[in-house]
Amino acid sequence: MSHYAITFETLNLSPGDEIAVFDGDICVGVSTVTSITDNELNIITSKADGDDPGFTQGNNIIFRVWDASEQIEITNIDGEFYGLDGQASDDDTFIPNADVAVDLYFSTITQNIQLKSGWNIISFYVTPEVADMEELFKTLIDDDALYKIIDEAGQRFIFNAFAQKWINEIGDMSSEEGYQVKVKKDVVLTVEGEKVKLPYEINLAKGWNIFGWPDENSQTAMNIVQTLIDDNTLIKVIDEQGRRIIYNAFAKQWIDEIGEFEPGKGFLIKVTEDTILNIDEEKISRRSRRSNKGSGRSFGNMPITGKHCKPVWDGNPYNSMNLWIVEIEGFEIDIDDEICVLDGNRCVGSSIVMQKLSHENALKIVSSQNDGFGKGFTSGNEIMFKIWDTSEDKEITAIKAVLMDLNSGKVIETGFIGNADFGVKLVVVSGDPVYAAQ
Repeated sequence: MSHYAITFETLNLSPGDEIAVFDGDICVGVSTVTSITDNELNIITSKADGDDPGFTQGNNIIFRVWDASEQIEITNIDGEFYGLDGQASDDDTFIPNADVAVDLYFSTITQNIQLKSGWNIISFYVTPEVADMEELFKTLIDDDALYKIIDEAGQRFIFNAFAQKWINEIGDMSSEEGYQVKVKKDVVLTVEGEKVKLPYEINLAKGWNIFGWPDENSQTAMNIVQTLIDDNTLIKVIDEQGRRIIYNAFAKQWIDEIGEFEPGKGFLIKVTEDTILNIDEEKISRRSRRSNKGSGRSFGNMPITGKHCKPVWDGNPYNSMNLWIVEIEGFEIDIDDEICVLDGNRCVGSSIVMQKLSHENALKIVSSQNDGFGKGFTSGNEIMFKIWDTSEDKEITAIKAVLMDLNSGKVIETGFIGNADFGVKLVVVSGDPVYAAQ
C-alpha cells in the first residue's frame, strides 16, 4: 500500500471532480475533491497481488482528472514529486509502502519546429487540442510559406488552384507518424498541446513508413532501432538530409550516419515485416543488445558537394538516392577529384574525393528526386557518371557503372529510384575521349 499526498492548486478543480492514479490503463487509486478552498487530498494505492488488481512496482505513475461538470476525462496532467520531508524526487514510478507528495499541473507545452526552405521531415512530441492539419499549419498558410505536406501513405495537404482551396487528405496529425513538408522559406512552426507520454509504441507496416519522434529529448538512434536489427527486420532508416542507418555488405557492418533521433524530426524507415518500434525514456532505451553484424558507426568519405559539378537541387534532398562509390577501374582517382551523377545532362549529385577509396571507405553521393520542379532525377532514368580530374583540369565521361545492392552486394540493373542505396564500381573505358575544361 502506498500513500500520495496530492496538491492541485493550478488545476482549478471543483467539488465532485476526481483525481485518479493509473498504472497504464488500470486505475489503482482515486479520490474526490470536496472543497473549493482546500487544494489537497490523499490517495491510497495498492500493489497487485495474485488475482487482486493493483500497481506493478517500477511502472510509471500516471494521473488523470475527471471533470464532473463537463463529464470529460483530462489526461494532460503531470506532477512534481517530493518526499514527505520536502525533498524533490525524480522517481515517478510505483514503490510499495511509499509516502509521496505530488504537486499536479496541466502538462500543456509548446513545441517549436525549425523548417528550412525546401523539403523537411518533421514530427510532433505534443498532441494539440485540435490536430487538423489545416489548423496546425494555419500560420504557415497565412504567411504564404507552405507548399505541401505528404504522409507515409502518399496522402497530401496541398493547395488546389482549380478548387481554390487547401485539400486535406491527411486529416489529423499523429505523433506516431512523420511528415514530409515543403516550405518556400525558412520558417518556425509552433504547436501547443499535451506532451506525449512515454513509453510509446510506433506501429510499422511492412515496407516503407515515416515515423515520428515522440520524445522532447534526443536519443541515440542505434539504441532505439537495435531490437529491429536483432530481429532482422530493419532494412534502413533515412533522415531529411539523406543520412542513413543501413547495413553495408561491402564494409560488413551497420553504418550509422544519423547519430541521434532529435525532437521535431521525422524519419523514413523500411522494415521486412509488420513490427513495433518502442520508445521509452533514455535511461531505458539505452539498454540494448549489440548486433552480431558489427557496431554502428559513420562510414568512409562523407559527402562534400563538388565545385566543378553543381547539383540542380539544394537544401535537403527529396526521396534521396545514395550511391556509394567503392571502386574505380581504369583510372587512378586522387584526392580533390570529383565524381558527378547525371540524369541526362543534369547533375543530380556530386562529391569530392577526400581519401583513398575502398570497400571500407566508399565515397557517398547523395542525389535528389525531381519533386515536380525539375530539380532532381526522374525515377527510372539511366544513371550516368562523370569524373573531374582536378590535376589535369579535364572531364572524363567514358564511364561504365556496375551497380550493386548495398545490403547484399549483388549486382543489379536499375535506373534512378527514390530512397535507394547502391554500391558502385566505375569502369573508365580505356582509349575513349576525355574533355578539357571550357
